[in-house]
Amino acid sequence: MAINSLLIRKKSCYIAILLSLLFSNSLLANAERIGVVEQSLGRDFGVLVGDLIDHYYTIQIPAEYALTPASMPPTGSLDYWLDLLDTEYELLSESRQSKRYRLHFVFQTFYAPLDVRALTIPPLAVSFKAGERTDQLTIPSW
Repeated sequence: MAINSLLIRKKSCYIAILLSLLFSNSLLANAERIGVVEQSLGRDFGVLVGDLIDHYYTIQIPAEYALTPASMPPTGSLDYWLDLLDTEYELLSESRQSKRYRLHFVFQTFYAPLDVRALTIPPLAVSFKAGERTDQLTIPSW
């Protein structure tokens, strides 16, 4: 009997340690992460001259960080075929662990190729600041 109760206590201890490690790792992963958690990029083919291309990104950051508005890309020409017409941001939610922002970029095409081409919207960088620390998130090219 004594051996069985000792084994049961030992298993309970291992299970408790395992659960606490899993729980603490998930908290650390969520608290330290800055990244895109959702995106809406519209259609990725059949873009014609003059079309508006709307990109929405939901960004999750730790609660102590805030978006640096001046780091939003300036409007204007990005390439010979592409203009950035508008940039907007909105704080969607805020909790003790994290904040979520929605970034909205409006592009417009100005290029009439003579043949079918695949063109790339360049990556965009946005900064987030917590006290004296600044971290940058690069939104990937499209």
